[in-house]
Amino acid sequence: MELEEVFGVLISAFAGSLAAVLVSFWIEANRQRGRAKADLIYAISRHCERLGQYSSEFWAAEAFARTKFQGSVIPGAPEKPSIRILEAALLSAGSSMVGDAKMALAQIVKLAKEAESQSPENREVIAEWEAEASRLNDLAILIGQWDGRKAALPTPADLGHAAVMS
Repeated sequence: MELEEVFGVLISAFAGSLAAVLVSFWIEANRQRGRAKADLIYAISRHCERLGQYSSEFWAAEAFARTKFQGSVIPGAPEKPSIRILEAALLSAGSSMVGDAKMALAQIVKLAKEAESQSPENREVIAEWEAEASRLNDLAILIGQWDGRKAALPTPADLGHAAVMS
């Protein structure tokens, strides 16, 4: 073998190894993005489940209060799940995000806070809790359509859904 052939083989081996490392890195980065997106969506779904459970417990407490106490005060009424719990879960789920995705995470947390019902102390307005869950479900749709790399979530117009995040 001549010297040129030896260098050619070495360069080819190096290029092949480098390509394998880059492909492996790319696959792992995609896996981490997918896992982070799934964790974000899971955090939202758990909060929506807690809102549903809260609604059931609230109506059960109200029915009990009406039959037992014949009053509008509901002793032992459950506490509405705080959006702060969801915020912490979102930040934890997105902790592995890097680069521009961190900016999108900030947008996700902001949209989650905005989804909270406007008068959480008003226990009579169950529709507000349902609206909060609906807005959070819309946010989960946007996260699902996001590529995990860009600095911003897709807009509802990008998805062709006028009702999303309304």
